[in-house]
Formats: sequence, C-alpha cells, structure tokens
Amino acid sequence: MKSYASLALAAALGLFATGCSPSLKYFKFKVWDEGRQVYVEKFFNDGFGAAPHATTAYESAMNGDNETALKVMKNHVDHQGGDAWDYWDLAILYERRHDWDAAEAAMREAIHKDRHDGDKRIDADFPKELALIEHYRDEENKHKGK
Repeated sequence: MKSYASLALAAALGLFATGCSPSLKYFKFKVWDEGRQVYVEKFFNDGFGAAPHATTAYESAMNGDNETALKVMKNHVDHQGGDAWDYWDLAILYERRHDWDAAEAAMREAIHKDRHDGDKRIDADFPKELALIEHYRDEENKHKGK
C-alpha cells in the first residue's frame, strides 16, 4: 500500500513540477530574456470553462486568432466590468503579441481589482506577473537597441 501512495505522490509532484495540468490552460510563446529568445508558459484563467467569454477567447487564441481573443476579452471588461482574473487574461493575451504597455496596464488593473475585492488581499501572482512584463519589455528593448 505504501508503494502505491508513493507512486501517486510522485506522479502528483511530477505534474506540479512541470507546471502543467490537464484541466488548466496555458499559452506558450517567445519572449526575450538575457539576450535570447526563450519560451514562457503563462496560465490563462477561463474559470475552468465556466466563463464563456474567457473560453471563447482562449479557443480563438489557440486557433491562431489572438486579435479575436483580445476583442472578446476587451469587450467583456469594457461592458461587463470584469474581475481581476479577466484583466489577468487580457494581460496574457497582450503579452503574446508583445504589446508590453497594454499588458502592463491590464495587469495593473488586475492588481487594482484584486485589491478591492472582498478579502482585501492581493494575489501574489499579479505583482510577479507585472514585474515579468516590465522585464520582458526591457529585454526586448535591449535586443532592439532602444
């Protein structure tokens, strides 16, 4: 019995160590880091399929139509208000097209929304992602000689 528990624990740890889960959604795209292009993997929160706007945006982006995905998310936050995770998703879509200013603005709005939700705490992922957006922009600008 102990060996089965160890196997299950090892499998679970392996799943988390890779950062992937079959029920979670991610985008993989290139950014500049330390003078070279590398792939990053970013979590996209579609509410596990419960949020139709986010699911539509994710599916559009996965089918190569990032512009439609952006329109869907932007329309949602502009007309429905959107929550912190909607702005996270919007930021990730902007990151995919290297629109760093828009990604930063969306992530700052995610932090603002998160700060004003019911529990008055900021999800630690939001400030970390904001710092990464700023880093990727700086790295890309260095590469372009700006």
